[in-house]
Amino acid sequence: ELLQTDAAGKEILNLLNKLAQAATHTNSQWDWLSFRHWLGVKLEENYFSPCNQFEHAVELLHLSQTALRKFDGVIIGNMIREQFPGTIKQTPFFNQSVRQELGLKALVNQRHIKYYYFRQLIESAPLILLSYHSGPQESLLSPWLELLSRFHQLAFDQSLESQILHQLMQRQTANNSPRNDTKKRNPPPTITSAMLPGSLSASAHQTLIQCPYAFFASQILKLRATEEISEKLAKSDYGERVHLCLQAFHAGGIKQVDGPFPNTIHSANKKQAIDMLSNIAKQVFANDLEDNFQHRGWLKRWLEIIPSYIDWQIQHETNWRFKNGEIKTTSQLTENLKLHGRIDRIDQSSEELNIIDYKTGSTPATQQVENGEAIQLTHYALSSPENVSRVGYLQFGGSKADIAEKCVLEDETLTNLKEQARIRLIKIYQALANGAELPAWGEEKVCQYCQFDGLCRHKLQ
Repeated sequence: ELLQTDAAGKEILNLLNKLAQAATHTNSQWDWLSFRHWLGVKLEENYFSPCNQFEHAVELLHLSQTALRKFDGVIIGNMIREQFPGTIKQTPFFNQSVRQELGLKALVNQRHIKYYYFRQLIESAPLILLSYHSGPQESLLSPWLELLSRFHQLAFDQSLESQILHQLMQRQTANNSPRNDTKKRNPPPTITSAMLPGSLSASAHQTLIQCPYAFFASQILKLRATEEISEKLAKSDYGERVHLCLQAFHAGGIKQVDGPFPNTIHSANKKQAIDMLSNIAKQVFANDLEDNFQHRGWLKRWLEIIPSYIDWQIQHETNWRFKNGEIKTTSQLTENLKLHGRIDRIDQSSEELNIIDYKTGSTPATQQVENGEAIQLTHYALSSPENVSRVGYLQFGGSKADIAEKCVLEDETLTNLKEQARIRLIKIYQALANGAELPAWGEEKVCQYCQFDGLCRHKLQ
């Protein structure tokens, strides 16, 4: 009902009706990710332009929306090579010469069409302003703007650059006198005890240690980065597929996927184990291969690692046996705080337990784990209600198709780290409940992967 009362909402409803009618002509069954991608593409293909209620309004338009229109003035921003003419979207099928010989639409036509719209636009208004970024990381100037500038210089012996705008940009508008006020500018936020989350995951615990402000943004304000739609598997997606393969191989229970392997793995049945895990991999990656031919690279990478993994498993089973995988754990740290986690794998030897976290990417340095900067492994040990005597990463293939255990903690070292992490977390929660600030540390290694760089107060100080 709310969408019916809104102009943009009506456009969305009309589009959904069209898509629903189109869906009646096919019997295809899609999983959620495929449907989400398809819907996202269709929404991106449609533009919504609100009704212009003002005679002299500023309109924000895509280049293709300006065709055959007249304006009082035009501002074209970001005149750099990456945008004008921009890069040509390549496809894995045929090069341009082959496409032309077959009578298919050549990819270079995209650039010709964009140039046509650009030519029309700069002739559609008496006043044109073209801008581009100039700074320490200056991008390459658009060849279209460069040609216009050179032609104007040769024809009229005059530069196209606006000296008035240069003067305005260089004018000192800020008061350079020292500030006398003693108050902090952009003080870090504080919270009350009621705002503290009652349960912490391993990632939230890590964020609290790395950057309190990022913890505030994600766990207190509940902010999330915009979900990106991608046609290609990312490294994180590849990791999820590997996790699923190993869960099916060791524990089974995955729909339409083989597994588990019925016997203890040893040299006599090594080939059977490799064959089963390889078949499982092909089944898990099957849908991805249908979506994008380039996904075969991820499958090939995993298939090359499988023999090394089976070799590691044979050696590992001399001391440990697989107990369970993909386990959700919870433990009560204090009256008001629980720790929870999702553990990739737990192995057992007599009465001892070994937590293994699969890693298809990089792992933290051992020193970071031992000094409490990288908290994931310690958090898993704390969140497990059972007695855990060993935790560590199992890394799948760095530059080679090999397997390596990294950052292994056990016995007294693990016990001490667990106690130190427990005491530190309790003290941090007590301090936050008493009004301690949540600053942004501004550590470069952390900031480069942060989702909240647009909100970060560290950049404003």
